[in-house]
Amino acid sequence: MRAALEQSVAQRLLRTLPKDRFQHVMGVTDLAGKLADAHKMDPVRARIAGILHDMARCWKNKQLVQYALKHHLKVPQFEFVREYQPVLIHSYVSAHMARTLFRVTDPEILSAIEKHSTGAVDMTKFEKLIFLADLLAPDRTFSGANKLRVMARKDLDKALVEALRIKMEYLFKTHSIIHPDAVKIWNAHAPETGRA
Repeated sequence: MRAALEQSVAQRLLRTLPKDRFQHVMGVTDLAGKLADAHKMDPVRARIAGILHDMARCWKNKQLVQYALKHHLKVPQFEFVREYQPVLIHSYVSAHMARTLFRVTDPEILSAIEKHSTGAVDMTKFEKLIFLADLLAPDRTFSGANKLRVMARKDLDKALVEALRIKMEYLFKTHSIIHPDAVKIWNAHAPETGRA
């Protein structure tokens, strides 16, 4: 049943995503399964979250906002995101589509899809795994990516902290607008050594 679901989603994505985005999604799916194996979690659940995480990633900003409003999606800091980073809404639209189009009812899979872009203050081990699989898919070539992939196979918590640090540094270096919850998320996961 789960294998059939993955195949059905892949067929849809082949029709609806550009080639490079489809390859990214398949890379996330594969890595999510491997990380799940490494951390003694269900690789099939991880692959399902991976293949569903970017269903709406290539939608236009206006379409994402309209969908979120129509379906009353609970997007954290929605007004800020709507104004400055509407692309982030794709996580919540993708989770909603997973539930309504593909009848995914596993709450942790749906939550992991929602949190895969920004992370969250409270994240389960599974949610951390999907966040990292998205950031560390084979098409990601940022400095330190390979080292972080190795770390993620050994320790999800340490890898998450490093991933959040890299994301924050990138936002500062590129003078990007920063999500209002980013500091809360960092503080929630920062290592104990960084606290007074």
